[in-house]
Amino acid sequence: MPTIARQPRVALAFWVACGLVAASGAARAEALFQVRHNSIGCVSERATLALSSPEEPRRSDPGWVAFVRRDGQCVDVTPTSRWALVRVGGPTTLARNVVPGSGALLYIPTVDFVAQVGRSAAASTPRAARSDSGGKYCIDNGSTMLLTRPAANGGLEFGMTSWTAQKIFFGVSGLAQPEAGGWHYRKDMSAGDPSERCEIRIGKLPDGGYSFGVTQAGNCEANGGHNAAPSPDHPILFPARSRQGDIPRNKSVAEATSLESGGISCAIPRRGH
Repeated sequence: MPTIARQPRVALAFWVACGLVAASGAARAEALFQVRHNSIGCVSERATLALSSPEEPRRSDPGWVAFVRRDGQCVDVTPTSRWALVRVGGPTTLARNVVPGSGALLYIPTVDFVAQVGRSAAASTPRAARSDSGGKYCIDNGSTMLLTRPAANGGLEFGMTSWTAQKIFFGVSGLAQPEAGGWHYRKDMSAGDPSERCEIRIGKLPDGGYSFGVTQAGNCEANGGHNAAPSPDHPILFPARSRQGDIPRNKSVAEATSLESGGISCAIPRRGH
C-alpha cells in the first residue's frame, strides 16, 4: 500500500511569510486571501506536504497521487476562492474557505498564497454555513463524539464530548452563531479565570462532515478534567463517514451531551476476529 512520507520543511519567501503572519491575527475579522495559481488543499497536512514537495519523486505516479488525494481528503484550490487564515507557520497554512462558502478547513501550501485581497462582508453580516440535518459523529473508537442540530437563523446547536486515555471527561454544548462558512461560539470570554473562557469554531469539511476547535483565547479548560480539553487551534475532524445516525428527537443537544441527563454515547466498534 502506498505511504505518505513526511517531507522536509521548505523555506518561504520573505514577503509571503511576513504578509501571512501579519494577517493571521486578523483572520477573525475575515481578512481574505487567495492562491496565486491552481493549488491543492487537504484535510490531512501530511497529504498537502507530500503532494506539494518538489522533492517527492512519486508525484509523477498518477496512482500514488490519486491514493494520497483520496486518503488525505484533498480538493483543488483555485485563485477564484477566498480563504480566512486559521493557523500560519511553516510550509502549510490552515485556512477556512469563505468564498464560495463551503467552510472547509484545509491545509494549503503557504508559498501558494498571495497577499491579502480584501475583506469579507460576512465580517459584519455573518452568512450561514451550508445547512444539513446534523447528527451524531464518532471518532477515536467512540471516545470522541460531536452532536449537531441546525437551529433558527442559521445557528447550530452542538455538543462535543471526549474521554482521554486516562478516562478523564471533557464536554461542552451550546448554540453556535453563523459566520462565513461555519459557526462561532463564545462564553464567559471576560471571566477572570482563563480556564472558564470558552471559544469554539465549527466548520464544514469537504465531504460534509465537521471540524471542531477551541481557540487560544478560550480553550474551555473548565469543561473537563486535568488536560482533557482539546489542544487550542488544532481542529478535531469528524468526517462524514463518522456519522452514526441522528440525535433522539426527545432530547435537546445539551441533554444528549450531558452525563447527568442520561446523554447518548458512541457505539464502540467491534474488533475483527
